[in-house]
Amino acid sequence: MVEQRVRDLPILGDLNQRLVLDVIRRQPDGIGRVAVGAATGLTPQTVSNIVRRLAESGLVGEGERVRTPRGKPPTLLHIERTRHVSVGIHIDPALVSALSMDLGGGVHRVASTPTPPDVTPDTVAGLVRDLTDEVLSEWPGAEPDTVLGVGVAAPGPIDLKEGRIRQPPQLHGWADVPLVATLREALDRPVLLDKDVLAAVTGEHWAPDGPGDDFLYVYLGSGLAVGACLAGRVHRGTTNNAGEIAGLFDQVPTPHSLIAQAAELGILPTAPPSYSEVRPAFEQLCRLAGDDARIDALLTEAADQLARGIATLVNVLDVGRIVLGGPSWPPVSHHWLRMLPGQVAPRLSTRDDVRVEGSRLADHGSAYGAAALVLHHFLAPASALRLVKSK
Repeated sequence: MVEQRVRDLPILGDLNQRLVLDVIRRQPDGIGRVAVGAATGLTPQTVSNIVRRLAESGLVGEGERVRTPRGKPPTLLHIERTRHVSVGIHIDPALVSALSMDLGGGVHRVASTPTPPDVTPDTVAGLVRDLTDEVLSEWPGAEPDTVLGVGVAAPGPIDLKEGRIRQPPQLHGWADVPLVATLREALDRPVLLDKDVLAAVTGEHWAPDGPGDDFLYVYLGSGLAVGACLAGRVHRGTTNNAGEIAGLFDQVPTPHSLIAQAAELGILPTAPPSYSEVRPAFEQLCRLAGDDARIDALLTEAADQLARGIATLVNVLDVGRIVLGGPSWPPVSHHWLRMLPGQVAPRLSTRDDVRVEGSRLADHGSAYGAAALVLHHFLAPASALRLVKSK
């Protein structure tokens, strides 16, 4: 039943149709047919035929004519944002979050719930089902054929081809979990899987005001990972598990390790036993910065550790932008954005123009990227990865 719905979607057309739709989608103020042809290299007749099919499918609409000095004023084409919706899910050891996204990349509703300690895949499936229903509850006409699918970002390592999670270190007991099949049964919708840090990079790249150049993405969640966008594409590696940073840092500056150090110093009570309790403790730690010199020293040393690893990767990849994000980034963003530029710059070997900035997507970047993954799969001219669909 699910597969039939996906097959019937009109946007699963040929390459040229996806290409035209993607060009129109990326122009929120509208674009004329001639400009679409220039951007795609397609003939005027081909563009007209494709636009007609897209309009008949309700995916593209026509707006006002634009005055020009000479010739016939062009009619602007725009994406019908609410014609379809995708859902993005982020499964984190501390929090399960969801959002709904329209065809233009706009977020309509966000929802989340703490991840229970020792959570099982079946429990997560129930949480994902409830959150999906919640973020779709106010969507205008969320009938089955308007929902493109559900993208899921989860901790790695993953087996993307089989839709499985392979023993993530922070989800105890999750050994070779068939996550796509489990969620497909719970949701009765197409399900696409991606690694959390790579989904975050995808989201940053797809965001309307996201960076247009190559960048390094530092992901701070329950753990620490690093992703990259190179030559306009998310770098995935041969197994779609790029992003692990084992051995890159002498001491990995994760929220859990910082809380443990603060507890040893007597600044905080004993470190929380579960990941769901780490986030409020980390927020408390960051709030106390400025009032306690020991916390300032702790965060400064952690930022220095982070800067060493970042500088090493920038020197290897030669990128000009560093983006920091993830669920645990907002509490510490104010402190580390002040520190990191000055700590990274002296360690760079070839360039002095590297920008350091926080993610535009706050703490829901992976969920946003997971939803964008669905749009990319159905709308983009070529899929950047082999996605697992429901059967």
